[in-house]
Amino acid sequence: LVGSFLIGFIAWILATSVTLGKFLSGNLLFTYVIIGIGFYLFFIGILGFAGVISQSRCLVVLYMLVAVLCIASQIGGILTLVILRIEMEDVIQFGWTEVNPASRNLIQENLDCCGYEGPREFAYRNDVIDTSCYLIPPRTTIGTPYDNINVTFVVAKRNVTRDLTGLRLKQILSIVASVYVVSHLTKRIRRLKMEKRSQLHAF
Repeated sequence: LVGSFLIGFIAWILATSVTLGKFLSGNLLFTYVIIGIGFYLFFIGILGFAGVISQSRCLVVLYMLVAVLCIASQIGGILTLVILRIEMEDVIQFGWTEVNPASRNLIQENLDCCGYEGPREFAYRNDVIDTSCYLIPPRTTIGTPYDNINVTFVVAKRNVTRDLTGLRLKQILSIVASVYVVSHLTKRIRRLKMEKRSQLHAF
């Protein structure tokens, strides 16, 4: 479901903000990463569901291997960010420039902020100012109405870290569950083979 949501969300952004030529230009790094994550979640969800329903040891083993590769790729991605010294600010900036105005307005309304650099982002540009920047929502514990998006995310990074940690734990638990299912199916297959052999000897 999460994978389908991500794929649909990115498809909506592409349909309302960029042309096909810009998408194929190879410059929308954030968009490509989100699409990849969406397809991965969609694929592994179907794979796990099919493996459990059909009780196929091969599908469950494949699901487990894909999950392990995912965790390994995430660790590799984190190490790459550390080696290249890419800060969270750079990641946010990539994503902020690629989302459509409707997404920016939704984020700004919920986080009480205006623009990636604050209201001055629109000072010397001819771009249309996001409608959410005209609103003055009540102050919250996350930030003030005129914080920039980067400051707001930095303040909320504890929540982001907690959510990502929870996601990693779920992935690890799914791998452990897959190992248990594979072990159970292996024992079942062996038992069936022994029963068939005993039936053959009986004849």
